[in-house]
Amino acid sequence: MQILTFTTLYPSAAQPQHGIFVETRLRKLVESAAVSARVVAPCPWFPLRSARFGRYAIFARIPREETRYALHIDHPRYLLLAKIGMSGAPPPLLPPSCHSCAGRSATARISI
Repeated sequence: MQILTFTTLYPSAAQPQHGIFVETRLRKLVESAAVSARVVAPCPWFPLRSARFGRYAIFARIPREETRYALHIDHPRYLLLAKIGMSGAPPPLLPPSCHSCAGRSATARISI
């Protein structure tokens, strides 16, 4: 079985501890030989790498794609407006059919 993991919480070369729990679980699943996996871990777009921009500069240092523990990871970019924060990020990451579901409680299940 092949699975695609789509998450904004996944480690990268620039943030090796970010979302480590997702990577650990996926690695164990792949090691069981029951599945093969690919990871899409979107990250905010930021154009400058200078440390004077603080945590935003880390986003610029995340590679577009990489391989960790034999798992291929793509890091596509999405627009994140400063001062608005993550409250603006999730709806663009959902498929168009789920945009109306974005305002529902976090416990609601969304079928894709």
